[in-house]
Amino acid sequence: MDIIHYLEALDSSKSSWRIRVRVTRIWASRSNDGNTFLGMNLILLDAQNYHVCAFVVPYVWEVFQNIFTEGNCYDINSFTTTQATGKLRPVSSNMMINFNQNTTVYHMDNQPNIVPFHKFELKDIAEVYDIARSYVPDEIPTYAIDVAGVVKDIEPVSVIQTIIGDRYMLHFSLSDERLIDEGLYEEQKDYP
Repeated sequence: MDIIHYLEALDSSKSSWRIRVRVTRIWASRSNDGNTFLGMNLILLDAQNYHVCAFVVPYVWEVFQNIFTEGNCYDINSFTTTQATGKLRPVSSNMMINFNQNTTVYHMDNQPNIVPFHKFELKDIAEVYDIARSYVPDEIPTYAIDVAGVVKDIEPVSVIQTIIGDRYMLHFSLSDERLIDEGLYEEQKDYP
C-alpha cells in the first residue's frame, strides 16, 4: 500500500503522490470573455489543516465531474505539482496540484472525521487594512481577501481527543448581520 502524503510535503520532484483530502470548494475557470471553459478549480484540505488549490483541465474534468462533491473526502493518486501562479489566489499555499490523465480519484465512503470541513485564516481587521494599503495601485494582488464577518462571543479553548491526538477547538460566532455558529479546530500552537 502506498504512503499517504500530507499536502504540506508535496513538491515538484515526482508525480506518484497519494493524498487523502476533503474538497471544500469547486468552481469553474473561464476565459476573460466568459465564453471558453478553461477547467475546474478545487480547494483541497487535509488532516493537518493544510490547504492547496488544484486545477483540472477540461478533458480530465470530463472523467471526474460526476465524482467530486463539495464537502466529501477523496483518496487522490498520481498528479503533478507546480508553483502556484496567477493573482487573487484563494489559499495561502504556494503549491498547486494539477490533475492529469494518470490521476485516479476514489470517493471515501467512510468520511474521516480527522479532516476538517473548512479552513479559515483569521486576521484582525487592522491587519486587513494594512494589507490592503500595501497593494500597488492598478495592480491585482497575489492573494484574495474575503471579509466574512466579525468574530463575536469567543469562548475559551477546549481540547478534543481524536485518533491523531489532541485537537484544540475555539468556539465563536461569526456575524455578517446574520448569526453563524462556528468552531475553529487547530493543532496546539500557542494554547496551554
